[in-house]
Amino acid sequence: EDLAGGAKSRWTTYVVEANTELTGEDVFDANVAQGSGLETMPHVALQFTGPGGKRFADITGKNVQKRMAIILDGVVESAPNIQNKISGGNASITLGGNRPYNEVVQEAEDLVLILKSGSIPADIEVLEERQVGASLGPELANQGVKGVMVGLALVLVFMFVYYKRPGFVANVALVLNGLFLLALMGGFGFALTLPGIAGFILTLGMAVDANVLINERIRQELREGKSAKKALENGFDKVFWTIIDANVTTLIAAIVLMETNPSGPIRGFAVTLMIGLVVSVFTSLFCSRVFFEIVLSRKSSDKAVREFLGGAKIDASKPVFAFDFLKKGPFATGLAVALGVLVLITGAVKGVNWGVDFAGGTEVVVGFDKDVEVGQIRKVASEASVDSLTVQALGGGKKQYLMRFDAGKEVTENKDLSASAKSGKAVEMFAEFKDKIMSGLASFKPDIMQVDFVGPQIGHELRNQGIQSIFWAILGIFIYILMRFDLRFGPGAVVKMALDVLIMLGFFIFFQRTFDLTSVAAFLTVVGYSVNDTIVIYDRIRENISLHGRRTLGENINISINESLSRTINTSVTTVVALIGILIFGTGQIWNFAMAMTLGVIVATLSSTFVASSFVVWSEKWQKKRAKAKRSSASSSSQKPAHVR
Repeated sequence: EDLAGGAKSRWTTYVVEANTELTGEDVFDANVAQGSGLETMPHVALQFTGPGGKRFADITGKNVQKRMAIILDGVVESAPNIQNKISGGNASITLGGNRPYNEVVQEAEDLVLILKSGSIPADIEVLEERQVGASLGPELANQGVKGVMVGLALVLVFMFVYYKRPGFVANVALVLNGLFLLALMGGFGFALTLPGIAGFILTLGMAVDANVLINERIRQELREGKSAKKALENGFDKVFWTIIDANVTTLIAAIVLMETNPSGPIRGFAVTLMIGLVVSVFTSLFCSRVFFEIVLSRKSSDKAVREFLGGAKIDASKPVFAFDFLKKGPFATGLAVALGVLVLITGAVKGVNWGVDFAGGTEVVVGFDKDVEVGQIRKVASEASVDSLTVQALGGGKKQYLMRFDAGKEVTENKDLSASAKSGKAVEMFAEFKDKIMSGLASFKPDIMQVDFVGPQIGHELRNQGIQSIFWAILGIFIYILMRFDLRFGPGAVVKMALDVLIMLGFFIFFQRTFDLTSVAAFLTVVGYSVNDTIVIYDRIRENISLHGRRTLGENINISINESLSRTINTSVTTVVALIGILIFGTGQIWNFAMAMTLGVIVATLSSTFVASSFVVWSEKWQKKRAKAKRSSASSSSQKPAHVR
């Protein structure tokens, strides 16, 4: 056990029997299982082989209330107490102590690896390894924190300037949203990774959107002549299911991520997003309403309440917007489809610049105290027999470089080497490359800031996980939309999300930006934002259809888009504003993430307004045409002359 920050250590000594009663070969499987009932902490679940289960039952029966030592390489890794005789071939190891949840999970995962290691007859193969240097870790953390804080500050300023006093109430709820999210993540011991920052930004966007929806609905109710208190009540009640629908669809995407990515950075995104969505709903629908009621309870007259809400300046006779969006829908859809096809063609010709996460290989970020030319780096790499090196300057200067090479390429074609031997050769090649950098460029004081090594097998698996995540997320959202709406709404949402993803992919293909796990997080963030934007418009369309059945569907859609346009524009502006901080302070992967997000938000806003709404009309026309064809077919069949035999 490490003490005083690793400066001291404390050891516990166990006296064990000389004979080994049970080996790793007797363990059929081991995994981390979640507790149930009163015991909610995770534990290690064990399953033994047939002979191993019988031996385990005999051992536990003879040693009740004694410890069983689990030993690896002469070190007692754990010594759980035997509570009673355990038969049946299954057992569990509980991990005691009042400790943070993530610490218990880590201990359980380590113990599972130890238990499984004894039954693995093959050599250990390094499939994936990631290191972050002491200088880069704080730098990335500072970039993320500065970016989020600047973005949040700009959002708060925008909300206050645009909505005045109601905007201040919304700002209090937004600040609470961020504090609650950080407190819950800290309480559960979750780390805020780079994809986690993506989840934080999406949560912030969802919280802003909910407050914008509420304020815009209150303004609409005031414009329609409602009393101030009634407008406030209707403002919250009428957007309740809109906010729930928008958050549930995004929650579906987060759950899909948890299932398709059991570990890694994307899981951090999903965890942050799931917690943030719950917090967002609570702060927007409950906290905001409580704050409004507290403030307005001090107002003595309807006029005073109306002035606070901003209703005194609203001209009820003047329409907010009057634009025929459906008329431009076919052109916008055609343009979006053309861009999507162009992205596919360009991707087939130029290819995607896959990062090591998906292509495998080694990626190194090296910083220098003085300017270094690319030629000097390539010379050192050639001395280390690295021929496939690509070098990219970071931050616009010559003091920090991203270097990527396929360390296994030179050995993968050697069929005489096993997989573990190839992996070992790749690790040796990186070690030699690192030594050459440190010695050959010693005068420039090199600093290895980050190292990512991913084997081709893991890269292939991660790529499949990313594609599956996006596919299943879109499918789950489509099914939910079909359940909550009718068949006219589903196709537009799916086509719109697919086009958003394609056009966003164009950013990485046209500019050959590295596509890695952080990029997947950006994609899923935009998918969440995209469906949220679509749901808001669809909910307003559905409401107007039920209230104004005499209007044509096209009229209801145009009116709905115009009524919700202020909300659409304000939400897009605040989300882009929230990303400005990262665009200013971020570099490398985090800047790519923010730039892709900014493009994705703009595209998602336009496609929700023009493409998704147009597909509702086209879907209805297609269904009517199909129904008419069926009736015609049935009519012609009934009119056939009868034959008498």
